[in-house]
Amino acid sequence: MPPLPPIPRLGRRTLLLYGLGIAIILFSLGNIIWSTIHLNRIGSNSWSAANSKAQFISEGSFSNSLRHSAIEAVNIVKFVAYGGMFPENHDNENANAIIDDRIDSNSKDARQEESLNHTDESGSIIPFELSVNHLKLITHAPGKPPTPPLPPHASSSVPSEDFLPVVRPNEVTFRWRHRPRVGSPAADAARVKAYRIIARRFVGCDNCGSKGDGDGVLWDSDKVVLIDNEHDNDLPTSIRWPAETALDIGHMIEWRITLWDMADQTSTSSWTKFAVGPEKEDDWNGEWIVHAIDMATFHFDRRGDACEKWYMRHPLPLFRGLLPYQSLQSFLHDDDPLVSALLVVSGLGSFRATFDGVPLSPSGPVDPPFTDYSQRVSYRGFDVTNFLVGDDNVGSHVVGITVGSGWWDHRPVTGMAKPELLANGPLAVIAQLYLTTASGKVHITMPTKGSTATWQVSRGHIKESDLFT
Repeated sequence: MPPLPPIPRLGRRTLLLYGLGIAIILFSLGNIIWSTIHLNRIGSNSWSAANSKAQFISEGSFSNSLRHSAIEAVNIVKFVAYGGMFPENHDNENANAIIDDRIDSNSKDARQEESLNHTDESGSIIPFELSVNHLKLITHAPGKPPTPPLPPHASSSVPSEDFLPVVRPNEVTFRWRHRPRVGSPAADAARVKAYRIIARRFVGCDNCGSKGDGDGVLWDSDKVVLIDNEHDNDLPTSIRWPAETALDIGHMIEWRITLWDMADQTSTSSWTKFAVGPEKEDDWNGEWIVHAIDMATFHFDRRGDACEKWYMRHPLPLFRGLLPYQSLQSFLHDDDPLVSALLVVSGLGSFRATFDGVPLSPSGPVDPPFTDYSQRVSYRGFDVTNFLVGDDNVGSHVVGITVGSGWWDHRPVTGMAKPELLANGPLAVIAQLYLTTASGKVHITMPTKGSTATWQVSRGHIKESDLFT
């Protein structure tokens, strides 16, 4: 009988492959076993998620039982889907009334929203979240960072809002949401029977003009009936500004809407506002201004590589615009006082603006948003009326703009990302201030131009920034 052939010795590489395969098999089996065990427990654990959601959204205390939590979760889904939630208990004398849909009544945001939308009218449909061109006025941005320490000479005035919608004059579209009033009959709140929009010129001070409903009205849609004996129309999703009523660039406009329910009762929203900003390049009196050294770092005939030119620009520039008291008074008169002031600013790459030392945009780290700079550059509008009216604000005023790299000056980033393929250049800003008087006349002042002494630029306090700050 011939001897058996010797068993070949396994190499180190083969043993490692065998070990890796066994480890993968064990991991897969363990995952299957773990999933099987825990999937069988879903029925006993689902109550906690439902209870947590219900406890967060609805008011009051909840039972720890599975059945009660499941009912609350189902009711929440009903409310989100249908815009109204009805009680399960039909024996209740208010079974046809709509249940309170407010989020936690102790919440600061909920109280603020209720106060903004509160009216003395008793209509069953309440309008809220008014917007223009999908832009909503934001008075206090949620989660904004605390206000930084201000210099001793800073103004005591503050911006009226954290975000002011700015639209083009030939494209204004109104939108809003509405909800049923708490305790109102369901039949009355089923549909909107009619609506009315009133838009008027914004008056930013108490003693410079009347704020009556009939004063300074630019457009009144009157009552637009949707449902009657001859009509049965649904509420439109948006309402456009009438083309025959022209809007002036620099104006700030406030508007509100009144809704009629099926019982012909009304509810009126609070006033909200937006600004009309420049649309075309010809609408800008200002020009892009830069620091001379920043411009020099982009000259192609200058020797040195990109990093050397990049180091030349440290620290980053700081722009300063002066509005002298004499210049301001030349626009204003006792019989035609200032009613609103709109500052429009843009910067490449990113910027932050201040007025008399007070930040104008505390809620966001970067302006403007990223676009294809070779095609379009966005700008921000700020209501600075509070800084220019009142006895405490008599005198000259200063606008400050700090600028960062953003996506405009990406140096020294190179390589696989290829940021050099994007439009780029030296850090620059453009700005101008619109002053509107009680007569409706608009004055443009403080345009950024290199040939005037109104604007100055120097090296600021920020040494460097990156693509995102």
